[in-house]
Amino acid sequence: MDEEFYKKVLETEDFKEYNFESEIEKTFSKINILVGQNNSGKSRLIRKIFAHPLFKDTKSDVNINSINKVVKEAKNTLLKALQSSHIISVSDPIKLTEKIIEENLQTLEDPLDFSNNIFPDIKRIKEFLEMLVVTKHIGTHSFKIHPMKDVLLQGFQSMKDHLTFFSELDELYFSKENLVYIPILRGLRPLQGHTDVFYDRTTADYFNKSKKLGKGSFADLLKDEGFENRIIFTGLTFYEKVKELKNEVEEKRHQITGFEKFLGENVFGEKIEITAVERTGVVHIKIGKETERPIYDLGDGIQSLIILTFPLFIYENAVFFIEEPEFMIHPGLQRKYLELLQQNDGTQQYFLTTHSNHFLDLTLDYNQISILATKKLPDEKFEIKVLSSGDKGLLRELGVQNSSVFLSNCTIWVEGVTDRLYLKKYLELYFKKNKINFIEDIHYSFVEYGGNNITHWSFLDEDTDKKTINAERIAGKAFVIVDKDGDTKLERKEKLEKQLGDDLCILPCEEIENTLSSEVIKDIIKKYEKGIEDKQFSNFKYKDYKNQKLGKFIEEKAFKEYSPKRKGGYKEPSGTLKEKLSFCNKALDVLEDEDQLTEEVRKLLNKIKEFIERNNPK
Repeated sequence: MDEEFYKKVLETEDFKEYNFESEIEKTFSKINILVGQNNSGKSRLIRKIFAHPLFKDTKSDVNINSINKVVKEAKNTLLKALQSSHIISVSDPIKLTEKIIEENLQTLEDPLDFSNNIFPDIKRIKEFLEMLVVTKHIGTHSFKIHPMKDVLLQGFQSMKDHLTFFSELDELYFSKENLVYIPILRGLRPLQGHTDVFYDRTTADYFNKSKKLGKGSFADLLKDEGFENRIIFTGLTFYEKVKELKNEVEEKRHQITGFEKFLGENVFGEKIEITAVERTGVVHIKIGKETERPIYDLGDGIQSLIILTFPLFIYENAVFFIEEPEFMIHPGLQRKYLELLQQNDGTQQYFLTTHSNHFLDLTLDYNQISILATKKLPDEKFEIKVLSSGDKGLLRELGVQNSSVFLSNCTIWVEGVTDRLYLKKYLELYFKKNKINFIEDIHYSFVEYGGNNITHWSFLDEDTDKKTINAERIAGKAFVIVDKDGDTKLERKEKLEKQLGDDLCILPCEEIENTLSSEVIKDIIKKYEKGIEDKQFSNFKYKDYKNQKLGKFIEEKAFKEYSPKRKGGYKEPSGTLKEKLSFCNKALDVLEDEDQLTEEVRKLLNKIKEFIERNNPK
C-alpha cells in the first residue's frame, strides 16, 4: 500500500494510543513482521489496520501521487492544445470559448485522495478522455481539428497516451481488494456441523466494540458499501471453499490446483489431490499413490500450514493480517512459508505477528521485509519502532538467547590473514560471475586458526579429548583449509581428514599465494618494479611455481635479463614471500574478474560453495 495512504490511516484517532517512530509508514514493506513481548500491542495494531474504514477498493501498490501527476499532465496538455489552436464547432461555427473549456476540464481539476473511494474518479477521468480522443466532442459541442494545427494533433496523441494509462489502472490496479485476517484461533476440523464458531468468537471478541465498524459489529460492517472485502479465515470453512472451487469454471479452478501443486512440491514431495467428500462433510487428501484419507489424519503442523497458505491462493489481490504463523509449525516449514510470501507477486502484502526467532533468522535471507518492534509503555500507550535484520535487540524482545540465531551457519577455517583475504576476494569474484547470493557473516564466516594452533581444535562433536576445544560448539560446521607443506605434518592432516572428511581441503600448491595465476603475479610485480616490460619476464607458468617457495621462485626464475629493484627483494631466508600482506594487498587490487583465477582455485571455490549450500538449505 502506498506510504501516503498508510500515513493517513495511522494519523487517525484509531491509533492515538500508539507512539510511532517518525515516518514509520515509509518503512512498510511487502512483508511486515511485528515482534514484541506478550501484551505489547502487536495483535491490536494489525486488527486496527485490518478493520480501518479507509481500506476499501484501493490496490496495495497504488501510488496516489503518481496518479495525480498524470491527471495534472493530462489537463495541461489539453489546455495547451485547445488554447493555442482554433477548434471549429460543427453545429455552431464559433471559436470554442474559455467558458466551455473551463466547464469541461473540471473533471481533471481536483486531486484524488485516499480518504474517498477513488475508483469512480478513475472511471470518470477515463470516460472523459475517451470522449475527447475517440468521439472528438466536449459535452454537446462537436468539433473538428484544423489540419494545419500540429500542436493540437500532438496534444490529442498525448491524450491517447494518458487514456492508456488510466485504462490500465481500471483493468489492473483497481480490481476489488481483499483484506484477509487469520486469527490465532484456527483449525481444519469443523465444529457444530458447518458453523464457523471460531469466526463468531473472533468477531465477537475483536471487532464488535469499535464504533468505526458501522452498526456495532463486524457482520454489520461487511454489509456496508465498500467493506465486502473483509475476510476472516479460520480454516473451518475449508471444506465449503474446496467444494466451491472444485465445481468452478477453469479460470477459477486454477486457485485450488495451484494450491495442490504447492503442497505437493513443498510439503509432501509428490503429487496430491484434495477433495471435498459430501458424505462425510470433510476434506480428503490423496498423496501420491497412497490411499485417500481425511484431512484430520494429517499432523497438526501440516494442518496449520494449510490454513496459512490456502488463502494466499484464493485471494490473489489482498493484504493479509496473520497471527503467529509459526503456531505448531516446524522451523523447516516456517522457511517454506516465508519463501512463499517472498515469491508471491506484488498484488499481496503481509502483516505478521510472531514470537519465532526462526522467522527472524529467515529475514536475513530475503529482501522486502520490515521488522517492527512493539513495546507497552507505562501510560497505557504502545511504542512502535523499526528494527533491522540481524539486530540482536530482536532476541531480547523475544526472550531468546543469541546462541540460537544470528550466528553464521557455517565457517571456513584458514591459516592466517592473507589466506582469508585471498579467499574472500576469490569468493567475491566467483559468486559474482556465477550469480550466487551467499553473504559473508550470514551464510558463512572465516576463522583464522594460526598455523600450528589447529592442533588445539577438535572438529568432531563426539571427540572426548578434553585437551582440545570443540569447534562445532563455538563456530558451527567447519570447512578447514591447510597448506600442502610436504610430508612434515602428515599425522596432523590424517587426523583432520578423519574428523572432517570432504570438509578438509589441502591446498594443491605450496601456500595460498601460489594459487595466483602467472599473469596476476606479473601484474603484482609490475607494481613493485616500475617500468618493467613484459619481455623482461621469463615465460613461467602456474605449474612451474605451484610447489615452489614463491619468494625464491620470483627472484631466481621470474625474470629474463632483469635485476629486481624492490628494496629487500621478494624472499625470506626460508624462500617464502617477503611481506606477504603487502603482496596480498597488491594482488587484491589486480584481481577484478573470475577469469583471472586458476582452474585449481575454481575447483576449491566450488567445494566451498557446495559446503555453504549444504549448511544453508533453502
